[in-house]
Amino acid sequence: MRYVVTLDDRWVALLGWQAAAYQCQARESSRSAGPGVLRRQRLHLIANNARFLILQGESFPNLVSLILALILRRLSADWQAVYRHPIVLAETFVESPRFTGACYRAANWIDVG
Repeated sequence: MRYVVTLDDRWVALLGWQAAAYQCQARESSRSAGPGVLRRQRLHLIANNARFLILQGESFPNLVSLILALILRRLSADWQAVYRHPIVLAETFVESPRFTGACYRAANWIDVG
């Protein structure tokens, strides 16, 4: 699933989502994974944020968090339309030595309603 985020008809960001990896140590060690058999049965309900690129030009406070919040509000419905099943968990992985992941945490708290 690919998204192009625009602002005043200019491309601002590009995002890509894909099916979750079959095995992932970080996911399997988390509480959201569940037991092994159940985890495999639910794997198709997880989408992985494979790409997220902010293009040069536009920049304003909380841009990344706002984009993520807006995309997450529509991801499951878009996924359902294409793949005929919803998404109940969206995951991403942050290279922690280089990044804090603050924008991902903040996106969960933004009210875009």
